Amino acid sequence: MKDALGRETRTDYDVEHHVTNTVDAAGHATRITYFANGLPQTVTGPRGDVTTYAYDAYGNPSSIARTDGGTETRTWNARGDLLTRTDANTNTTAFTYNGRRQMTSERDPFGKAVSNVYNDAGLLVTTIDKRGYSTTRTWTPTYKEKSIRYPDGGSLTNFYDAADRLVAVRDPMGFVASNRLDEAGRVVAVINPRGFATSNIYDQAGNLIAVRDPAGAITSNQYDSLNRLVRTTDALGFTVSNEYNAAGWLTATVDQEGKRTEYEHDSLGRVIVQRRGTVEHRFEYDASGNRMAYVNPKNARMGFGYDRMNRLVAETNALSQVTRYVFDPVGNLRQKINANGQAINYSYNALNLPTNRQSAIENVSFGYDPNGNMTNMVDALGTTRQTFDPMNRLAKVTDPFNQTVSNQYNLAGQRIKVTYPDGKTEQFAYNPNGGLTNVIASSFGFSTTAYSYNSRDNLSGAALPGGLTASYAYDSVNRLSSWSVSKAGSNLLARSFTRNGLGYKETEDIQAGLETLDGPLSQARAHNAADQITSIGQSTPSSTNIPSFDAAGNTTQVVLSVKGQTFTMLYRYDYDNRLLSVMRMRNSPQGQSVTTSVMQLEYDGQGLLLRITDNGTVRRLVRDRTDSLTRPLVEMDASGNAVRWFVWANARLLAQIGTNNVIRIAHLDELGRVLGFTDSNGVLVDEFAFSPYGRLLAHSGTTATPFTWLGSFGVWDAGHGLYLTRYRAYDANNMRWLSVDPIGINGLLARQSLPNLYVYGNASPLFYIDANGQWAGVDDAIALGAGAVIGLVGQGVADAFAGQLSDWEDYVGSAVGGAAMGETLLYAGPVAAGAAGGFAGNATSQGIKKFTQHRDFNAGELVFETGLGAVTGLIPGQKIAGVTSGRGSYNAVANQMITKIKNDQIENITTKTAGKIVTAKFIQGAALEGSMAGGMVHGLIGPMIPEIGSAIVNQPSQSSTVRPQK
Repeated sequence: MKDALGRETRTDYDVEHHVTNTVDAAGHATRITYFANGLPQTVTGPRGDVTTYAYDAYGNPSSIARTDGGTETRTWNARGDLLTRTDANTNTTAFTYNGRRQMTSERDPFGKAVSNVYNDAGLLVTTIDKRGYSTTRTWTPTYKEKSIRYPDGGSLTNFYDAADRLVAVRDPMGFVASNRLDEAGRVVAVINPRGFATSNIYDQAGNLIAVRDPAGAITSNQYDSLNRLVRTTDALGFTVSNEYNAAGWLTATVDQEGKRTEYEHDSLGRVIVQRRGTVEHRFEYDASGNRMAYVNPKNARMGFGYDRMNRLVAETNALSQVTRYVFDPVGNLRQKINANGQAINYSYNALNLPTNRQSAIENVSFGYDPNGNMTNMVDALGTTRQTFDPMNRLAKVTDPFNQTVSNQYNLAGQRIKVTYPDGKTEQFAYNPNGGLTNVIASSFGFSTTAYSYNSRDNLSGAALPGGLTASYAYDSVNRLSSWSVSKAGSNLLARSFTRNGLGYKETEDIQAGLETLDGPLSQARAHNAADQITSIGQSTPSSTNIPSFDAAGNTTQVVLSVKGQTFTMLYRYDYDNRLLSVMRMRNSPQGQSVTTSVMQLEYDGQGLLLRITDNGTVRRLVRDRTDSLTRPLVEMDASGNAVRWFVWANARLLAQIGTNNVIRIAHLDELGRVLGFTDSNGVLVDEFAFSPYGRLLAHSGTTATPFTWLGSFGVWDAGHGLYLTRYRAYDANNMRWLSVDPIGINGLLARQSLPNLYVYGNASPLFYIDANGQWAGVDDAIALGAGAVIGLVGQGVADAFAGQLSDWEDYVGSAVGGAAMGETLLYAGPVAAGAAGGFAGNATSQGIKKFTQHRDFNAGELVFETGLGAVTGLIPGQKIAGVTSGRGSYNAVANQMITKIKNDQIENITTKTAGKIVTAKFIQGAALEGSMAGGMVHGLIGPMIPEIGSAIVNQPSQSSTVRPQK
């Protein structure tokens, strides 16, 4: 079979018309053998990986043996219901059913069960989790889910129109979001709980051609004759365009500033060259589709090795330094050996939850409740204990120093109160859209803080303690254009900006506040193939800077020679590349060596920095573990006495309170930099100025604080230009991270980010925020509105790397998610912003698809994309229009039908539908596992699960009855 590009795929059959061999366009073969009864016996992938199947007397798979993956076994009852599933680590999960073959319990290897109760119509009405908490459902007469009552007493209610289409949802707080549909069932308006509407306009083909936001700004889309999105124009007139080849692969993108990026593909549609101008990035793949190598524009090569289960087992940098990974049969990481040869070993329980992490320098153990929430952790600092509410939200944490923080939530899951170890409290209130409106921190001695929002839910103003007013303005694509902090109409701090189409700052006008700017600086930097700085030469003042690195890529020493003196910094790390100590020394011209400072850092078993010893002075940090950045709430001395309290609101620093109850209200810019402090009377007492890369240029005032540059994100200023983030330490003097990005080279590539493991913020520190030390990607872009186009570009690049084309709904979702990410980032940090973007983007694309009858809403996918957004930004997975995605696609059918069959929602399916399941799962499996063998396993074996098999065999002559999803 040849496609539009002339690529040929060959399929061979035996005399029984079974597929025996498939050769893809690159010549990679997948072979299948069969038993005499026609069931697949072995599937051999292009790299020689073999999966072997055995069956019981009824044709149910009884064992699946995989190369490097162990053997999974299953047992079945006479009706073909799955009774037990034993994984390759011999852990068994058991299932029970009622007379209708509906699953009534799933019991884990520890004997803890999730139970389901059904009504007389066979509808799921109660689910009881492993902790004994119940979730109940009610249904409409037409089997639509009417309401869900959660374990904490909150209820969500759905409303349908006469055509049984979902038109409104009332959340547990009583707030209602609604949709207006046209005659075709498409969403033409979404009205949020605050009453503001976003409207959609479609063309005759059903493509979304325009979106009008609540303020009237319009984003428009253009499509080609194949309904592929080719251009998006924002409300400012900036455009992003895409170009495709005959196979539908993205071949070029042109951004808002006219910069063109081109993509070359191999015969399987994978990107092998990414080119902008004359700069090329190259990629290589093995027969199973795993990325084997990346070659950067300097021709430095980075390689990757995989086991037969296509799991990454070796990552080699451009200096041939190797990090290795070892997995158990079910895919748990059992050992990591860094390039220094230092090994970390991991153990897991029967639920594949980590129970121990051990190396030559640490031993950490973990314990869990029946729902998998971590309840205790024992490490070198002591024991951490956690309790959870009925919704599995963190209710109380007692840290290794016996300091307890507790949390309370409303029915919408928003935290409404946090109690500090000494009993001080901070309380929160929210508007119907979830925006924080009030912060009450009277126990800290200052007045209520109130926030207001515009129709687009951008933060527009704040009434701050001390009689201060903060104001924020945005352009028509939601990018921050100005902000100010004033008292009685007089600005204390104020900035305004202009930006280019990409959202990068072109000008910044400092209208009030320190105007100190960094002077001109010229440096000559040399790098090795791994992007490590080998020397820095500077003429004014004359100096040399020589860093050294270990094999794992950690900076171990920096020698600075300036004005006849030599300064040496020595760094030590643990096996996870976390900074453990810093020693600073000075050598005089006479050769005398003096140690000037020593700092030691200690972490708990989750990698949280909890104790700092700086020249003998001990500081303990009590952290907010509900916060994705775990910002500190209290700084204590060695005896457990509070030194400073920190109050956070809207995920940014609101105030710092000293032991003498001296209040300092923090004022930050859009980059999260603390630019000033005011006292309780609203008097500006401190001001700060920083270089773009974090070097402190000026400080007026006397307030000592650990939160300065990126202070809004809880980045700890350790002095001397050293900043401590969640995962890495950053040197503002050299403008580099001290260690490699923990995501790794392959992790960066998987996120469509071209890797430099040391650079801060993609070398654009006024646009990207790298607040936690992990990958400054699109979820870390600070400019509002730019996120919308970034989301679109991210979707396009993801498709380019996958060699496939997403639906317009996904592109729109990416744009909406990008905008949400950009908006949230300013006030909730990059991780929360990524989560918001993931939620908004996925909810948008799913919502559009649901209301266009594209597919059912998938809460699990929404949760996944929200989590993925928190880490990576808005980059969905691989999709093939009409097969794995698209209106009426095979995969849409397959996912719906398999889910419904396995959950006993339908009794029978047609042979045509079964064929769609096989085809979709074949393609999807090949994409997920990176191989044709993966496709064979998903496509051929998946339908042989007896629920599916029996549904195919027992087709009725009449239409099947579809019941609502569990």
